[in-house]
Amino acid sequence: MSRQIDWEQPLSDADRAWAEQFPGMHADRIAYNDQQFAGSADTLEGDDADDVKPYSQWAKDELLAEVSKRELAVPAKANKADLVAILEADDDAAES
Repeated sequence: MSRQIDWEQPLSDADRAWAEQFPGMHADRIAYNDQQFAGSADTLEGDDADDVKPYSQWAKDELLAEVSKRELAVPAKANKADLVAILEADDDAAES
């Protein structure tokens, strides 16, 4: 399976997660992209939490990438609502 990634733009979380599965092919490109866009608005730390859109507005591939990044268990036939619930539960657990 292939994916069209625009390496001349900051990587989205979904594109990064996909490319990181193939370090032999993409590690250099990811590193270059990180250097090229260091300090861009998409990668600044300390952004207000209010600026982050709720999970319900994320695309399903973005949700899957975030669940994978957090190494959370996902049912085999999870739909978008299931993924949102998993991430929200993980956020609640982290805040407690």
